[in-house]
Amino acid sequence: MVFEGNVSFANGEDRYRGDRVVYRESNGLISMEGNVLVRREGYEMQADTLFYDTKSGAAELEGEVRVTSETINVSSRKALIRGDGEMRFTGDVVFESSPYVGLADSMTVNGPQDSVLLEGVPYLSMEGGYIGGDRMVITLEEGARITSLVITGHGDLLWTGEEKTIHLQSHSLSLFFGGENRLDLILARRDVRGALETSESMNHFHGESMDVRFIGTEPEEILLTGEAGGSVTGLAAGGKEENHDGE
Repeated sequence: MVFEGNVSFANGEDRYRGDRVVYRESNGLISMEGNVLVRREGYEMQADTLFYDTKSGAAELEGEVRVTSETINVSSRKALIRGDGEMRFTGDVVFESSPYVGLADSMTVNGPQDSVLLEGVPYLSMEGGYIGGDRMVITLEEGARITSLVITGHGDLLWTGEEKTIHLQSHSLSLFFGGENRLDLILARRDVRGALETSESMNHFHGESMDVRFIGTEPEEILLTGEAGGSVTGLAAGGKEENHDGE
């Protein structure tokens, strides 16, 4: 069956609308084209085309894809929404959820929506910070609050407090957050390099592993291990540089 001209229909609590709809009763497949709009399970989905399997509940969206809810806003070139609620976005993925925004080649949100996988050199920008790497796994609570973030493959971090800024690079980074997405702890592993900057000095460091604990917004406790070393450079006029290397 073919329907044309601002077509709307419902499937249970779900609502669908498009310029052209084709329904294949034999296999339960629905294809939609033009100004596609879907309201489903708390999400509003927009796309140029949609393919929907009424038997499995899976939907595939293509074109200018946008998926929004109370906690997140995602745009991409393609999206696959599975019957169990898992969502996979591919192609120029941009995602926003206060207070962070990010980019990735692909993004997968699991069914319970408490874990997000980002791949393809993703990065995340938060208030006071930038985080990037080859692969990123975010653990969430209540749909948006980050509890932990694990980066593997060339992890890169810049975090600015009221008085100190930390620059950090390593093979893997694990970040743990408290209430209101407040950064509490950083665990950096393998080939750790970076710097801690204040208004008066720049402290460069390197080692095999590094733990950074925050008090409020500031990195206050730093532990370097494994052939650790570094240098201190005064930024004020007449400042001197000191080098310290050891295990």
